[in-house]
Amino acid sequence: MNGHSCICATHQPDCTAALAVHLRHVSGRDCWRLFSIFVQCRNTHQIALFFIPYWDQTGHVWPLMVVGWTLNLEMFFYIVFAAAVFLGRPILFTSLALASMVILGYTFDLKNAALNLWSSNLLLEFIAGLLLSRFVLPGKISLIAVILGVTGLAASNVFSLFDPEYRILVWGIPAFLIVAGCLSLEKRGYWPSAQLKPIQLIGDASYSLYLSHVFWTAAVHKFFGNAFLPSAIGLIVAVVCAIAIFRLVEKPLLKSMKPLVSRLPA
Repeated sequence: MNGHSCICATHQPDCTAALAVHLRHVSGRDCWRLFSIFVQCRNTHQIALFFIPYWDQTGHVWPLMVVGWTLNLEMFFYIVFAAAVFLGRPILFTSLALASMVILGYTFDLKNAALNLWSSNLLLEFIAGLLLSRFVLPGKISLIAVILGVTGLAASNVFSLFDPEYRILVWGIPAFLIVAGCLSLEKRGYWPSAQLKPIQLIGDASYSLYLSHVFWTAAVHKFFGNAFLPSAIGLIVAVVCAIAIFRLVEKPLLKSMKPLVSRLPA
């Protein structure tokens, strides 16, 4: 596979080939990341349905739908949290369990795909979310926290400070400060809800954006390159398309499922 074209297909008899694409000015690895979504063996199809992480053909812990790797991590969190609820101390036991897994990941070179993902330092951000559910920043520092968080994220991008090993420092903590500060402002009645109401639509469409953004941004990069302006255009296109999918697909589907969900036991 070279830097000018990529054929995402497989010739193994027990596998299904789902997609063939031709890209110019995109590396073979990027092409595979963006478009080899359904090119997997039958056994990995079955594994993916149960949110069990596995090594794909590129050596990454990615499921059939590449962006779904975050769902694999979320499902692990839900299982741990459910067990902690059963034990009666959900915040404490979940935090201890996740922290222990992260320590395990830093201590050992885990070859098993599931353990490799389930010991990711991303779990520290789940712990941060648990803390946000229990603690609110004092009002005097809420705005300062937001400013520091935004500054930290901006600096990490401008100076290319991101390192997966230290994600919690360059992305996690700034994100925590932003959310904590915004929650504190909202709780104290300083959140400009009316002014920000149009932006809430992006939040409503966030799941559609999560699932579909890779296609639109890849298409923009294919035709316009990877510079800042094409990236900004790709972001806008992804958001607009996600809102359309939310209104035309996701929202009607959710509405049609309401009668079924209402019949389930509470």
